[in-house]
Amino acid sequence: DDAVATKTVTIRQSSVKVVWNDTQDSYVYGDKLPTALISGLTEGVDYTVTYNGSTTYPSQINAGSYTIKVVLPENSPYSFADDAVTEITVVVETKKVTLIWNLNDEYEFGEELGTPVIEGLDSSKYTVTGLPASGTADTADGYTVTVTITDSNYAFADGSVTAEKTITVNAKKVEISWNTTYSYSY
Repeated sequence: DDAVATKTVTIRQSSVKVVWNDTQDSYVYGDKLPTALISGLTEGVDYTVTYNGSTTYPSQINAGSYTIKVVLPENSPYSFADDAVTEITVVVETKKVTLIWNLNDEYEFGEELGTPVIEGLDSSKYTVTGLPASGTADTADGYTVTVTITDSNYAFADGSVTAEKTITVNAKKVEISWNTTYSYSY
């Protein structure tokens, strides 16, 4: 009699962990997004990290939400550990900037006006409207000056992208002196 012995062998996938680098509570425009590494993989075994579904790390990190996910290939001999965090969502906030008005509340007619600037922000990323082209207070009506940030990655400290300032133009004071010396001849 030929005896046959049978043995069942179960091969389980090896468990791996995900290690996220550079995780922080908040991100601001200009920061780098976190990346993931998998510990416990045999060298040469590939995995994929996606950023909002793309396998390419974004060349420009703009304000907004990013879902970052780690994916093992199909039929991988590995699986994620039960406590592995394989997906995170980070929100990149707008970078807060400071407006320097360089404008007084009141000017005298004919006086030179200043120009608002946003500290650390290139002037191509915001507009200034409401100032006269002459650069001087040339109307008694005054001005409403508006500064608008046009780049969606920036905002003022309160989160707004528009600021207004009203300027009053006062009439120019003129001094009149009278010559009170009269000469009369008869």
